[in-house]
Amino acid sequence: SNAVKDAFEFVYPQMGITCSDVGGLWNDNTNDYYDGMGPCIETVSTTWDSESTTTPTPMGPSSPTVSPAPSTNRHYCGASQEDAQKRCEMAIPCPDKIDIVCLQGQACFQISGPCNGKGVA
Repeated sequence: SNAVKDAFEFVYPQMGITCSDVGGLWNDNTNDYYDGMGPCIETVSTTWDSESTTTPTPMGPSSPTVSPAPSTNRHYCGASQEDAQKRCEMAIPCPDKIDIVCLQGQACFQISGPCNGKGVA
């Protein structure tokens, strides 16, 4: 699903990889990417207090589509609600409010305010 793909792409920087390292899922039968599985576009955070800016980087035979997590997202994976709130900048977002995108031992929690890159006080 797009939520799972978005969650993985969100943590690429913490994993030490980039969109260009991963690419997309190519369908040889249609000579195009599977629907919704094209390569992502690198997102670079300019400062902790601002929203990310996107620099389009074509990767592959077709132009990628981007479905970034909304900046108003208040749902993140964590071991507890407090953990998700304190570490939201490093946590996997779960805007669809489902635990399946979270790592083992984590669940999706709503935090009290938008994540500003320093956690939520």
